[in-house]
Amino acid sequence: METRLATSFGSFDQTDGAHQRERRGYHVDMAKTADDLREEVLALPAQQRARIASDLLASLDSETVDDQEVDQLWSAETQRRAAMLESGNARTLSWGDIEQRFVQRRDQRGA
Repeated sequence: METRLATSFGSFDQTDGAHQRERRGYHVDMAKTADDLREEVLALPAQQRARIASDLLASLDSETVDDQEVDQLWSAETQRRAAMLESGNARTLSWGDIEQRFVQRRDQRGA
């Protein structure tokens, strides 16, 4: 059974559960996950990643944020982190270690 869908992004063929996008005469697998996309973006040069990050952050700013939900999420995250510290499962660094890493990274960049 074949179903053809048309969208603003092109046409999509669905054949026995296999999704492919037809655009400009070629087919692209549509099973790309967020993890796949993340890997591809992380492989880009820093300037391109920065532009994408900026665009993503700007897109979040345009959405309405529920302050109560954000507060609940931060509360849950701080509780999770506190539990990790108390159980000994968190890896901690001294200020000296952090400072040393900063100096090493700065020196590698030639700053």
